[in-house]
Amino acid sequence: MKRFILAFIFVLGGCGSAEPEFPPPPQSTESPSAEVPAPPIQEAANRIPADFSELTIQSLADVEAQRDTLVDIAFNGPLPDRLPDSVEILDDPTWAMPNLSSIDKVITWTENIPSIAYKFHALNHNGDLFIYHRGHGDGFVNGRATIEALVAQGFDVIAFSMPLNGLNYVQGLSDGANPHDDLWAAYENPLRFFLEPIVVALNLYAPDYQDIYGIGISGGGWTVAVMGALDPRITKVYPVAGTMPMYLREGFGMGDAEQRAPEIYDRVSYMDQYVMAPQIQFFNFHDPCCGGGDHYLAYRDHLREVAASVGNDFDVVIDYKNTTHSISDFVLQKIFLDLLSWPRSISG
Repeated sequence: MKRFILAFIFVLGGCGSAEPEFPPPPQSTESPSAEVPAPPIQEAANRIPADFSELTIQSLADVEAQRDTLVDIAFNGPLPDRLPDSVEILDDPTWAMPNLSSIDKVITWTENIPSIAYKFHALNHNGDLFIYHRGHGDGFVNGRATIEALVAQGFDVIAFSMPLNGLNYVQGLSDGANPHDDLWAAYENPLRFFLEPIVVALNLYAPDYQDIYGIGISGGGWTVAVMGALDPRITKVYPVAGTMPMYLREGFGMGDAEQRAPEIYDRVSYMDQYVMAPQIQFFNFHDPCCGGGDHYLAYRDHLREVAASVGNDFDVVIDYKNTTHSISDFVLQKIFLDLLSWPRSISG
Protein backbone atom coordinates (compact mmCIF):
# COMPACT_ATOMS: atom_id res chain seq x y z
CA MET A 1 0.00 0.00 0.00
CA LYS A 2 2.79 2.46 0.86
CA ARG A 3 4.10 2.75 -2.70
CA PHE A 4 0.66 3.98 -3.85
CA ILE A 5 0.38 6.53 -1.04
CA LEU A 6 3.87 7.88 -1.51
CA ALA A 7 3.12 8.47 -5.18
CA PHE A 8 -0.03 10.36 -4.20
CA ILE A 9 1.81 12.60 -1.71
CA PHE A 10 4.47 13.39 -4.29
CA VAL A 11 2.04 14.83 -6.82
CA LEU A 12 -0.74 16.23 -4.63
CA GLY A 13 -1.20 20.00 -4.57
CA GLY A 14 -2.66 22.30 -1.94
CA CYS A 15 -6.24 23.02 -1.00
CA GLY A 16 -8.64 23.85 -3.77
CA SER A 17 -12.12 25.24 -3.85
CA ALA A 18 -13.66 21.82 -4.27
CA GLU A 19 -12.80 18.19 -3.69
CA PRO A 20 -9.43 17.42 -5.31
CA GLU A 21 -9.20 16.33 -8.90
CA PHE A 22 -7.16 13.26 -9.79
CA PRO A 23 -3.54 14.24 -9.11
CA PRO A 24 -1.77 15.73 -12.16
CA PRO A 25 1.78 14.80 -13.18
CA PRO A 26 4.35 16.36 -10.84
CA GLN A 27 5.49 19.83 -11.83
CA SER A 28 8.60 19.84 -9.64
CA THR A 29 10.71 17.52 -7.54
CA GLU A 30 9.64 19.18 -4.30
CA SER A 31 7.14 17.22 -2.23
CA PRO A 32 4.46 19.46 -0.71
CA SER A 33 4.39 19.82 3.04
CA ALA A 34 1.61 18.26 5.10
CA GLU A 35 2.10 20.65 8.00
CA VAL A 36 -1.05 22.32 9.30
CA PRO A 37 -1.25 25.95 8.09
CA ALA A 38 -0.62 28.43 10.88
CA PRO A 39 -3.86 29.38 12.69
CA PRO A 40 -4.98 32.95 13.19
CA ILE A 41 -3.37 33.88 16.54
CA GLN A 42 -6.43 35.61 17.93
CA GLU A 43 -8.66 32.55 17.60
CA ALA A 44 -7.22 30.47 20.45
CA ALA A 45 -8.63 32.81 23.08
CA ASN A 46 -12.03 32.78 21.38
CA ARG A 47 -12.54 29.01 21.40
CA ILE A 48 -15.51 27.74 23.35
CA PRO A 49 -14.19 25.81 26.39
CA ALA A 50 -14.61 22.06 26.17
CA ASP A 51 -17.39 20.40 28.16
CA PHE A 52 -16.53 16.83 29.15
CA SER A 53 -19.54 16.31 31.42
CA GLU A 54 -21.01 13.73 28.98
CA LEU A 55 -17.79 11.70 28.74
CA THR A 56 -18.28 8.49 30.74
CA ILE A 57 -15.73 6.07 29.28
CA GLN A 58 -12.87 5.20 31.59
CA SER A 59 -11.97 1.65 30.53
CA LEU A 60 -12.09 -0.83 27.68
CA ALA A 61 -15.06 -2.46 29.43
CA ASP A 62 -16.86 0.88 29.18
CA VAL A 63 -16.15 0.99 25.44
CA GLU A 64 -17.64 -2.46 24.93
CA ALA A 65 -20.68 -1.61 27.05
CA GLN A 66 -21.33 1.65 25.21
CA ARG A 67 -20.90 -0.08 21.85
CA ASP A 68 -23.51 -2.65 22.86
CA THR A 69 -25.81 0.20 23.88
CA LEU A 70 -25.33 2.03 20.59
CA VAL A 71 -26.04 -1.15 18.61
CA ASP A 72 -29.20 -1.72 20.63
CA ILE A 73 -30.36 1.87 20.05
CA ALA A 74 -29.91 1.49 16.31
CA PHE A 75 -31.24 -2.02 15.79
CA ASN A 76 -33.16 -2.98 18.93
CA GLY A 77 -30.91 -6.03 19.07
CA PRO A 78 -27.52 -7.15 17.71
CA LEU A 79 -25.85 -5.97 14.52
CA PRO A 80 -27.85 -7.23 11.51
CA ASP A 81 -26.31 -10.33 9.95
CA ARG A 82 -28.12 -10.19 6.61
CA LEU A 83 -26.62 -9.44 3.20
CA PRO A 84 -27.55 -6.80 0.60
CA ASP A 85 -30.73 -7.45 -1.34
CA SER A 86 -28.94 -7.30 -4.69
CA VAL A 87 -25.47 -6.84 -6.12
CA GLU A 88 -24.95 -6.35 -9.85
CA ILE A 89 -22.15 -5.19 -12.11
CA LEU A 90 -22.62 -1.58 -13.17
CA ASP A 91 -21.78 -0.84 -16.78
CA ASP A 92 -21.54 2.96 -16.81
CA PRO A 93 -18.68 4.50 -18.81
CA THR A 94 -19.26 7.90 -17.20
CA TRP A 95 -17.60 6.48 -14.06
CA ALA A 96 -14.37 5.59 -15.86
CA MET A 97 -11.29 6.56 -13.82
CA PRO A 98 -7.63 5.60 -13.50
CA ASN A 99 -6.90 2.24 -11.84
CA LEU A 100 -10.57 1.20 -11.88
CA SER A 101 -11.36 -2.43 -12.64
CA SER A 102 -15.14 -2.61 -12.17
CA ILE A 103 -18.10 -1.24 -10.20
CA ASP A 104 -20.76 -3.12 -8.26
CA LYS A 105 -24.18 -1.60 -7.64
CA VAL A 106 -25.21 -2.65 -4.13
CA ILE A 107 -28.86 -2.26 -3.13
CA THR A 108 -30.14 -2.70 0.43
CA TRP A 109 -33.70 -2.10 1.57
CA THR A 110 -34.48 -1.22 5.18
CA GLU A 111 -38.27 -1.42 5.34
CA ASN A 112 -39.32 0.80 2.40
CA ILE A 113 -36.17 2.96 2.41
CA PRO A 114 -33.56 2.05 -0.23
CA SER A 115 -29.80 2.42 -0.09
CA ILE A 116 -27.98 2.36 -3.43
CA ALA A 117 -24.22 2.16 -3.02
CA TYR A 118 -21.48 1.77 -5.60
CA LYS A 119 -18.46 -0.39 -4.87
CA PHE A 120 -15.40 0.61 -6.89
CA HIS A 121 -12.82 -2.15 -7.41
CA ALA A 122 -9.23 -0.99 -7.91
CA LEU A 123 -7.28 -2.69 -10.67
CA ASN A 124 -4.01 -2.60 -8.70
CA HIS A 125 -5.41 -3.28 -5.26
CA ASN A 126 -3.65 -2.78 -1.92
CA GLY A 127 -5.86 -5.08 0.15
CA ASP A 128 -7.83 -2.37 1.99
CA LEU A 129 -11.34 -0.91 1.68
CA PHE A 130 -12.51 2.67 2.20
CA ILE A 131 -16.11 3.48 3.07
CA TYR A 132 -16.87 6.85 1.48
CA HIS A 133 -20.00 8.70 2.60
CA ARG A 134 -21.09 11.95 1.00
CA GLY A 135 -24.02 12.91 3.19
CA HIS A 136 -26.85 15.18 2.04
CA GLY A 137 -27.68 16.69 -1.33
CA ASP A 138 -27.00 14.59 -4.41
CA GLY A 139 -24.99 12.08 -2.42
CA PHE A 140 -21.79 10.32 -3.43
CA VAL A 141 -22.11 11.23 -7.11
CA ASN A 142 -20.78 14.64 -6.04
CA GLY A 143 -17.81 13.02 -4.32
CA ARG A 144 -16.21 11.59 -7.41
CA ALA A 145 -12.88 13.38 -6.94
CA THR A 146 -12.32 11.79 -3.53
CA ILE A 147 -13.38 8.39 -4.83
CA GLU A 148 -10.94 8.72 -7.73
CA ALA A 149 -8.10 9.71 -5.40
CA LEU A 150 -8.71 6.66 -3.21
CA VAL A 151 -9.02 4.24 -6.14
CA ALA A 152 -5.84 5.67 -7.67
CA GLN A 153 -4.00 4.67 -4.48
CA GLY A 154 -5.21 1.08 -4.75
CA PHE A 155 -8.12 1.18 -2.32
CA ASP A 156 -11.43 -0.42 -3.11
CA VAL A 157 -14.15 2.10 -2.24
CA ILE A 158 -17.80 1.58 -1.35
CA ALA A 159 -19.70 4.85 -1.62
CA PHE A 160 -22.93 5.69 0.20
CA SER A 161 -25.40 8.55 0.43
CA MET A 162 -27.70 9.43 3.31
CA PRO A 163 -31.26 8.07 3.38
CA LEU A 164 -33.64 9.78 0.93
CA ASN A 165 -30.76 11.71 -0.71
CA GLY A 166 -29.13 11.28 -4.11
CA LEU A 167 -29.77 7.84 -5.60
CA ASN A 168 -31.77 7.02 -2.47
CA TYR A 169 -34.55 9.42 -3.46
CA VAL A 170 -38.07 8.19 -2.68
CA GLN A 171 -40.96 10.18 -4.11
CA GLY A 172 -42.97 11.73 -1.30
CA LEU A 173 -40.61 10.72 1.51
CA SER A 174 -37.73 12.78 0.08
CA ASP A 175 -39.82 15.85 -0.69
CA GLY A 176 -40.53 17.29 2.76
CA ALA A 177 -38.87 20.31 4.29
CA ASN A 178 -36.70 18.04 6.46
CA PRO A 179 -37.02 14.38 5.41
CA HIS A 180 -34.71 13.08 8.15
CA ASP A 181 -36.82 14.67 10.87
CA ASP A 182 -39.83 13.08 9.19
CA LEU A 183 -38.17 9.65 9.53
CA TRP A 184 -37.97 10.21 13.27
CA ALA A 185 -41.65 10.96 13.43
CA ALA A 186 -42.76 8.02 11.28
CA TYR A 187 -40.55 5.03 12.16
CA GLU A 188 -39.29 3.06 15.13
CA ASN A 189 -35.50 2.93 15.45
CA PRO A 190 -34.95 5.39 12.58
CA LEU A 191 -31.18 5.45 13.23
CA ARG A 192 -30.99 2.10 11.46
CA PHE A 193 -31.80 3.73 8.09
CA PHE A 194 -28.48 5.58 8.32
CA LEU A 195 -26.30 2.71 9.52
CA GLU A 196 -27.81 -0.63 8.47
CA PRO A 197 -26.88 -0.42 4.76
CA ILE A 198 -23.21 -0.02 5.73
CA VAL A 199 -23.32 -2.87 8.25
CA VAL A 200 -25.03 -5.10 5.70
CA ALA A 201 -22.45 -4.26 3.02
CA LEU A 202 -19.63 -5.07 5.45
CA ASN A 203 -21.26 -8.43 6.14
CA LEU A 204 -20.63 -9.22 2.47
CA TYR A 205 -17.30 -7.52 1.86
CA ALA A 206 -15.36 -7.29 5.15
CA PRO A 207 -13.85 -10.81 4.97
CA ASP A 208 -12.03 -9.79 1.76
CA TYR A 209 -9.98 -6.98 3.34
CA GLN A 210 -7.08 -6.48 5.71
CA ASP A 211 -8.25 -3.07 6.95
CA ILE A 212 -11.41 -1.02 6.49
CA TYR A 213 -11.39 2.76 6.81
CA GLY A 214 -14.12 5.39 6.66
CA ILE A 215 -14.10 8.91 5.23
CA GLY A 216 -17.10 11.20 4.93
CA ILE A 217 -18.02 14.83 4.44
CA SER A 218 -20.86 16.67 6.22
CA GLY A 219 -23.61 14.20 7.13
CA GLY A 220 -21.32 11.53 5.74
CA GLY A 221 -18.69 12.57 8.26
CA TRP A 222 -21.26 12.17 11.02
CA THR A 223 -22.12 8.73 9.61
CA VAL A 224 -18.58 7.34 9.49
CA ALA A 225 -17.87 8.67 12.99
CA VAL A 226 -20.90 6.80 14.37
CA MET A 227 -20.01 3.71 12.35
CA GLY A 228 -16.52 3.68 13.84
CA ALA A 229 -18.02 3.55 17.33
CA LEU A 230 -20.66 1.01 16.30
CA ASP A 231 -18.78 -1.59 14.23
CA PRO A 232 -15.34 -2.85 15.32
CA ARG A 233 -14.64 -4.18 11.83
CA ILE A 234 -13.78 -0.61 10.87
CA THR A 235 -10.12 0.13 11.57
CA LYS A 236 -10.14 3.93 11.62
CA VAL A 237 -12.38 6.80 10.49
CA TYR A 238 -11.75 10.28 9.08
CA PRO A 239 -14.87 12.47 9.41
CA VAL A 240 -14.65 15.85 7.65
CA ALA A 241 -16.84 18.77 8.78
CA GLY A 242 -19.44 16.29 9.90
CA THR A 243 -19.47 15.60 13.63
CA MET A 244 -19.72 17.94 16.58
CA PRO A 245 -20.25 17.36 20.32
CA MET A 246 -23.54 18.46 21.78
CA TYR A 247 -22.17 21.43 23.72
CA LEU A 248 -21.01 22.99 20.44
CA ARG A 249 -24.22 22.14 18.59
CA GLU A 250 -26.14 24.25 21.08
CA GLY A 251 -24.35 27.31 19.74
CA PHE A 252 -23.78 26.38 16.10
CA GLY A 253 -26.91 24.46 15.11
CA MET A 254 -28.28 21.14 16.30
CA GLY A 255 -28.47 19.48 12.88
CA ASP A 256 -31.03 16.96 11.69
CA ALA A 257 -32.82 14.56 14.02
CA GLU A 258 -30.17 11.84 13.72
CA GLN A 259 -27.55 14.28 15.03
CA ARG A 260 -29.45 15.49 18.09
CA ALA A 261 -31.97 12.80 19.11
CA PRO A 262 -31.87 12.50 22.92
CA GLU A 263 -32.65 8.78 22.79
CA ILE A 264 -29.18 8.37 21.22
CA TYR A 265 -26.96 10.97 22.82
CA ASP A 266 -28.38 10.86 26.35
CA ARG A 267 -27.18 7.24 26.39
CA VAL A 268 -24.05 7.27 24.18
CA SER A 269 -22.76 10.81 23.94
CA TYR A 270 -20.63 12.22 21.16
CA MET A 271 -17.72 12.43 23.58
CA ASP A 272 -18.00 8.72 24.33
CA GLN A 273 -18.29 7.85 20.64
CA TYR A 274 -15.13 9.82 19.85
CA VAL A 275 -12.93 7.64 22.06
CA MET A 276 -14.58 4.35 21.03
CA ALA A 277 -12.78 4.17 17.68
CA PRO A 278 -9.47 5.43 16.24
CA GLN A 279 -10.11 8.63 14.30
CA ILE A 280 -8.88 11.96 13.03
CA GLN A 281 -11.54 14.65 12.85
CA PHE A 282 -11.06 17.32 10.18
CA PHE A 283 -12.71 20.75 10.09
CA ASN A 284 -12.48 23.62 7.62
CA PHE A 285 -11.87 26.83 9.54
CA HIS A 286 -13.63 28.92 6.86
CA ASP A 287 -16.39 26.39 6.16
CA PRO A 288 -19.45 28.33 4.92
CA CYS A 289 -21.83 25.50 5.77
CA CYS A 290 -21.01 23.43 8.80
CA GLY A 291 -18.44 23.24 11.55
CA GLY A 292 -16.35 26.34 10.83
CA GLY A 293 -13.77 27.64 13.27
CA ASP A 294 -11.34 25.68 15.42
CA HIS A 295 -13.28 25.27 18.68
CA TYR A 296 -12.68 21.51 18.37
CA LEU A 297 -9.07 21.95 19.42
CA ALA A 298 -10.36 22.67 22.92
CA TYR A 299 -11.33 19.01 23.42
CA ARG A 300 -8.51 17.41 21.42
CA ASP A 301 -5.83 16.90 24.05
CA HIS A 302 -8.05 15.39 26.74
CA LEU A 303 -9.75 13.03 24.29
CA ARG A 304 -6.32 11.96 23.03
CA GLU A 305 -5.48 10.87 26.57
CA VAL A 306 -8.77 9.04 27.13
CA ALA A 307 -8.62 7.32 23.73
CA ALA A 308 -5.05 6.18 24.37
CA SER A 309 -6.08 4.75 27.74
CA VAL A 310 -8.52 2.38 25.98
CA GLY A 311 -6.18 1.47 23.12
CA ASN A 312 -7.42 3.96 20.52
CA ASP A 313 -6.05 7.16 19.07
CA PHE A 314 -7.75 10.48 18.51
CA ASP A 315 -6.81 13.73 16.82
CA VAL A 316 -8.33 16.93 15.45
CA VAL A 317 -6.87 18.72 12.42
CA ILE A 318 -8.02 22.10 11.15
CA ASP A 319 -7.72 23.11 7.50
CA TYR A 320 -7.20 26.86 7.75
CA LYS A 321 -7.11 27.46 3.98
CA ASN A 322 -10.10 25.66 2.48
CA THR A 323 -13.02 28.09 2.07
CA THR A 324 -15.58 25.51 0.91
CA HIS A 325 -17.55 22.69 2.52
CA SER A 326 -15.42 19.96 1.02
CA ILE A 327 -12.62 17.44 1.40
CA SER A 328 -9.50 19.31 0.35
CA ASP A 329 -6.19 18.11 -1.03
CA PHE A 330 -4.68 19.01 2.35
CA VAL A 331 -7.08 16.67 4.18
CA LEU A 332 -6.44 13.77 1.81
CA GLN A 333 -2.71 14.28 2.12
CA LYS A 334 -2.92 14.18 5.93
CA ILE A 335 -4.96 10.98 5.74
CA PHE A 336 -2.50 9.25 3.44
CA LEU A 337 0.41 10.30 5.63
CA ASP A 338 -1.44 8.90 8.64
CA LEU A 339 -1.97 5.60 6.83
CA LEU A 340 1.78 5.31 6.25
CA SER A 341 2.33 5.06 9.99
CA TRP A 342 -0.94 3.47 11.09
CA PRO A 343 -0.42 -0.21 12.18
CA ARG A 344 -2.20 -2.64 9.89
CA SER A 345 -4.29 -5.53 11.11
CA ILE A 346 -2.53 -8.66 12.31
CA SER A 347 -3.60 -10.38 9.08
CA GLY A 348 -1.85 -7.68 7.03
